[in-house]
Amino acid sequence: ARENALKRLRESDIDHMHELQLNGQNLQRNLKALHSATNQGVGNQISTQLPRNKSVVVSKIRIN
Repeated sequence: ARENALKRLRESDIDHMHELQLNGQNLQRNLKALHSATNQGVGNQISTQLPRNKSVVVSKIRIN
C-alpha cells in the first residue's frame, strides 16, 4: 500500500482546483494533488482557448 501511495505521489502535480488562468487564487485551500498528465492536459486545453493579452469573463465551463 505504501509503495502504491508513493508511486501515485511521484506521478502527481500540485494542481489549482480553480485554475490561476481563470482567476483562481494561489492559496493552500485551492490546491490538491492531481495526476501530472491530466493536470497538464487540462491546463493546456484552457490556455489554448483563452485569447492572448485580453481579459475574459468565463461564465460557463463544460467538463467532458
